[in-house]
Amino acid sequence: MLNGGNRLKPPVELPMQTDRSRLRELEIRVANPQHWSAGEHQINVENLRQLRFRLDDQLKRLRQQQAPAH
Repeated sequence: MLNGGNRLKPPVELPMQTDRSRLRELEIRVANPQHWSAGEHQINVENLRQLRFRLDDQLKRLRQQQAPAH
């Protein structure tokens, strides 16, 4: 809802849900290469690899932020 230029911010969970949806979609695409050309399959594999790397990196950063300081 827009009111006087004030925008409601999307919930924090939305980016993570989007990432999970994209991750699942890519996993399905990679698991079913017969539906894609060889070039499209390679692109799907690479996109999946990059997304997994990014999500792992984000998780590591969150764990480091939450780790108790010594």
